[in-house]
Amino acid sequence: FSHNPCLKRRHILNSLLLTTTSATTLLTFPPIANAGEIGTKITNVVTQSDLGVAVRKSVVRGAQVFDGVDRSWEKFSDDFGLGAERQK
Repeated sequence: FSHNPCLKRRHILNSLLLTTTSATTLLTFPPIANAGEIGTKITNVVTQSDLGVAVRKSVVRGAQVFDGVDRSWEKFSDDFGLGAERQK
């Protein structure tokens, strides 16, 4: 797929989003199997705290921005016939 710039761009955007989401999850949530009662309390604080809500909103907003960039690039590509290979 490295020959198709659309697929390469989408792969990069997906990788960035996955990395950001994974890093956020790893930094804020203990593993469920090891969480126990204290872990549950920590998870509740993190998910219901202003910081936890802000992080989740930031991740969602980042995904929306990436989606907008991808949509704009695809429109640009289509307007100038750069997506001809995609149509084959």
